[in-house]
Amino acid sequence: NSSSGPLEAARPLTSPIVTSGWPSRSRSPKSTSWIRSAGSLNEGVLSQGEQQKVLIARARMTKPYLIILDEPCAGMDPGARENFLATLQSVGKQKKIPSLIFVTHHVEEILPLFRNTLVLKEGKVLHAGNTSDVLKRNVLEELYGVSLAVMKRKGRYWPIVK
Repeated sequence: NSSSGPLEAARPLTSPIVTSGWPSRSRSPKSTSWIRSAGSLNEGVLSQGEQQKVLIARARMTKPYLIILDEPCAGMDPGARENFLATLQSVGKQKKIPSLIFVTHHVEEILPLFRNTLVLKEGKVLHAGNTSDVLKRNVLEELYGVSLAVMKRKGRYWPIVK
């Protein structure tokens, strides 16, 4: 497979990544390190969360200015999701990372590393700005059309339907 560029990490996978077929000469020490951090390099088939980590690692090797993560937690069970988000949070703390755009329908997936948030409803901007200003009860009630409370825990926002 040839790479389509640094934004390839945003493309959802349609089949599992199989690592056993990679020629060893094509793996740099940096790529092997990133892939090992995904968890199952020697097991042959990666879970959905591990696939997403590998795609981000692969995209980062090209030193892009921007990585778009479009629903990266789709298809993950809660444990895999939290593991993936913890890895993404640690990547976000590193120096010299590319800009990240994180697209999600789940407010609780928005990590503290994302300082700005844009909320869309029916294709139109509902609210935009600093994440702590945007992820408020009134904004989320307008977005979801239900009465709710917003709990903030460890820098993340959790909507709770009343």
